[in-house]
Order: sequence, then C-alpha cells, then structure tokens
Amino acid sequence: MITAAQPINTVSPDSHPPSRSPVSEAFMVAAVTLVLLVGLMRYLDNCFVINANGLWKSVYVRMWANSPATAPVDFANLLYFPVYGLLCRMLDVLGIFAGQTWRQMALLNTGFAAVGVGLIYLWITAAFGSRLIGLLSAV
Repeated sequence: MITAAQPINTVSPDSHPPSRSPVSEAFMVAAVTLVLLVGLMRYLDNCFVINANGLWKSVYVRMWANSPATAPVDFANLLYFPVYGLLCRMLDVLGIFAGQTWRQMALLNTGFAAVGVGLIYLWITAAFGSRLIGLLSAV
C-alpha cells in the first residue's frame, strides 16, 4: 500500500504543546523592548535635540494636560493631543518626569513602541509558526 508522506510544516498529533503561550511570549518580548528603549532614552537623554518635532508638540500637549477645556483644537491631531495630554497628566500625578512634557512624551513613545513590537512578534509567530522568525521580525 502506498501512503502519502506527511507535509513538512504540519504538526503530528503526538507532539507536545509549547511550554508557553504565544501571548505570554509577546508580553515578554514587549517588556524586554520597553526596558531596552527606556534605558536607551535615559542614557541618551536628548529626546528633544535630535528631533524637534516632539519639542513643538510638547507645548500643545502641555496645554491639553493643564486645561483640556481651553486647549486649542488642531484637527490634524484631534486624538493625539488630548490622549497624550491625558497620559502626561497621569504621569504628572505619578511623579514621573513631572512638568517635563518632552520626556514624558518620549517615555510614552517607548511604551507604544514596545506594544507594537510585541504585537508584531505575536502576528509573525502565529503566521509562520516559528518563534525565531517572529523574534527576528520584531527586532
């Protein structure tokens, strides 16, 4: 009797499930990314020197953080300024870079970047079924 060979990329029924879920691995990748980016941000400590884009935006974000009712509405940044203003206000309450909006914005950017790297890792790992490919694509 002739039997077909098992395709290369399939999982046999007797294989063991992975030790960790892909979501927990994505959280670990995001956490490591966050630690590395925050460490780099603190080491360089020039988040407003290289790119002045964040420096001029920090003025409007501070207006939204201090007084959202009287802050100017910029339709190009209709969500950006209010959301970052709220998050900067929360960082002020927590005492994290209080009053230094440009540093708070850099910290928030590292957090969002870490979430993005974790999601890319999760997506590529699920698509290709390989942790190595997911990790290399997230980096």
